[in-house]
Amino acid sequence: MLNDFQHLIFDKISSILPVHLDKNKASVIQNEGYCSSPIPIHDIATSASVALGLAIEKIATLRGLEEQSITVDRRQAGMSFRSCNYLFLNGWHVDYSKAQSPISDFYQTKDGRWMYYAGAYPTIRKLMLDFLACHDNQTAIADKTKLYDSDILEEKIAALGGSACYCRTVEEWKLHPQGMRLLKDNLIQFQGIGNTSAITLSKAQSRPLEGIKVLDFTRVIAGPTMGRILAEQGADVIHVRHPYLDNILSFVLESSFGKKMVSMDYKHEQDKAVLLNLAQDADIILCGFREDAMEKAGLGEDDFRKINPNVVYVKLTGYGADGEWSNRKGWEQLAQTCSGIGLLNQTNNKPSLLPVFLCDYLTGYLGALGAITGLIARHKQGGTISMKLSLAKTAMFATDFARQDDSNIKPLGPQDFGAYLIDQPSHMGIFTRLSSPITFSKTPSYAAQSASFPGTHSLEIKWQDTFEKHEVLHYPSVLARLGQLRVGDYAKGFV
Repeated sequence: MLNDFQHLIFDKISSILPVHLDKNKASVIQNEGYCSSPIPIHDIATSASVALGLAIEKIATLRGLEEQSITVDRRQAGMSFRSCNYLFLNGWHVDYSKAQSPISDFYQTKDGRWMYYAGAYPTIRKLMLDFLACHDNQTAIADKTKLYDSDILEEKIAALGGSACYCRTVEEWKLHPQGMRLLKDNLIQFQGIGNTSAITLSKAQSRPLEGIKVLDFTRVIAGPTMGRILAEQGADVIHVRHPYLDNILSFVLESSFGKKMVSMDYKHEQDKAVLLNLAQDADIILCGFREDAMEKAGLGEDDFRKINPNVVYVKLTGYGADGEWSNRKGWEQLAQTCSGIGLLNQTNNKPSLLPVFLCDYLTGYLGALGAITGLIARHKQGGTISMKLSLAKTAMFATDFARQDDSNIKPLGPQDFGAYLIDQPSHMGIFTRLSSPITFSKTPSYAAQSASFPGTHSLEIKWQDTFEKHEVLHYPSVLARLGQLRVGDYAKGFV
């Protein structure tokens, strides 16, 4: 069962949902954690996984499948918050070192604050280095950063379209205008429930989300994780990306399992027509671009609702959908920095990021949870259901439970890879990845197809006409158990 602390977190999450979840159907394997921090990573991950699992069980039952129990492994749930680090192809770790850059760190400003630059992506990194007039060298960046007061530097970089913010304490962020806005918001902001007639869910043959059509306009980790989770329960997910936006391969591949990956230019009229045609029949639309980006392309929520008023619409932002920061570029690291996590987690008098992508993965879990409970609410109560989530609000939620995460820590080792990783064949070879921390007694999670690159699928993409039942296509990792997973020096100590 959930322990008392996990109950507290679960109740906080479930209280904002439009449906009731029966936590008596859930059990937890209370394994020790693998990392320690002031944020209770393992218990937050466990509670979110339980809520998500119960929502999947509930929609499966509503669609005529047999009732079932769920089990969540606490250690594995914590690992799932950095699951992109556990991706291998034919035994080799999929390189994420391009996400690591000297500029992506904390640097002290003229007024003694700490500035974080999110420079994983080349285009944004170049913009900030050009502004600082220096090379991607830590000494040079430190020297330039000390020339500016924190608030001035933050505003200048934001005005240029860069990605940086300075460290605030938890209380300072709550008093900031954007933090004050988020403080009033629910973790998931549901809107429109019950204002139109109910849309009955069809009966399912074998999988909780079979026949559910999902159009995924997201990138990086949080949004694509939502789509991947839905795909692992049988949904037909079409993930649309622009062909020339910066990508980090491990992030893309890890979230692509089960999806159709297509490249399109939203501003191209032919591509836009294809997308609007797909949207007519979509059950869920996931949007992870800044508040005005899709609207300018004529693909905002209002545009979709004109042709499909009953779609469940999920909007993900960095700092919230309203306020002066609503159109700023938001990333995991910046959400941790502005919300106070960076200072809570400081070491040697310097801010530090958590050893997991907490904001990304937790928001991804919550977005999938919101989408599924939105479908249930549409089935029971009706409505033009929308919801909004943000990385910064997720970070604030996590700080509400700040305490020392674990005194009982057991570092990850080969036994964990053998226990928790799975192999899945593909046309490229064998992908090895982390399995879901949620175990269902009747309907196992699986991706009907393995990972694929952006643009793998045709521009003439269509929804699947009929549901095709597959056997579970993955199996406990043989490569891990034989000790054949290989990691480059750049990742040692983190994978």
